[in-house]
Amino acid sequence: MLQRSVIVQGGISLPVQEKKHGKRHGNRQLPNGTLNNGLWASIFIPTFLQYVGSTNRDVWALNQHNIIQALQAIWNEVYKGCNWDSRRKIRHVVEVGRAVHEVVSPLLADDSRT
Repeated sequence: MLQRSVIVQGGISLPVQEKKHGKRHGNRQLPNGTLNNGLWASIFIPTFLQYVGSTNRDVWALNQHNIIQALQAIWNEVYKGCNWDSRRKIRHVVEVGRAVHEVVSPLLADDSRT
């Protein structure tokens, strides 16, 4: 098996992670209505990134359980629905390996899916 690596600094090399092949989750796999009104890109993702950057002392050592809890709390708030602008509530349970988690995971530099 051929192992590739990247030279980070003279004398230091790190193995290159191979991309995992299999079913990839993307925006198409998100629950119906997630992308409506631009809430995903303008509120959900920035709120999650704010959480990652402000509540974790070490962003390289994120706890999977805490990530799921944060994603669920953000989901519940962003997609709670609103009568005055006709947004409907979107119920969803965020789980490891499912679309919401898999779409945001590449945003984390340490690839916390492992």
